[in-house]
Amino acid sequence: MVTKKELLYFSKSCNQINSWPSSLVMTHEAFLTLVIPLQRKLFRFVYHYLRNEEEAKDVVQDAIVKLWEKRDLLNTVVNLEAWCIKVAKNVMLDRAKYNSYRTTQYLHPHKESSIEKREEAIQKVEMNDTVNSIQKMIDRLPEKYKLYIVLRDMEGYAYQEIAEIMAVNLSDVKIGIFRARQAIRRELQNLESYGLH
Repeated sequence: MVTKKELLYFSKSCNQINSWPSSLVMTHEAFLTLVIPLQRKLFRFVYHYLRNEEEAKDVVQDAIVKLWEKRDLLNTVVNLEAWCIKVAKNVMLDRAKYNSYRTTQYLHPHKESSIEKREEAIQKVEMNDTVNSIQKMIDRLPEKYKLYIVLRDMEGYAYQEIAEIMAVNLSDVKIGIFRARQAIRRELQNLESYGLH
């Protein structure tokens, strides 16, 4: 059994190196201290991808359950946060495949219209349209590129962390992000030039 003093020491050191000491088994108390605080980051990641609050909460809940079930493996994890994001990503993608729907169906048309109703200035409406257009462009990206953009540009993860989460090479991440941004840039140029959506 881990004492509170050891747990406090290890939780502080784990926050610095993001891993759980391999000599210890993840206890309920340690799980609550180290994994549960990551729940907000997991939710933000999943929500940025799905853009549906209820579905995102369900995915995060399922991911936390999976993490708890696999707590014995946590002592082999090098980067705890990256591993938790990876589990959430896998749960999210498995759920999407199981339900046989694409995550792009999670747009909220009523949300867009309520924002437009509140905005009186033409400039704000144009900005909203641009943001919505960019979000639609991101939605049209291949799944892998979409995940790269969400992790890097919306969640702020480093390239190396994305490589760990996605279980790919660092160069694949850099190339994927470059290509995704390039595709979005091309579509934005077309939108500005031709007014096409």
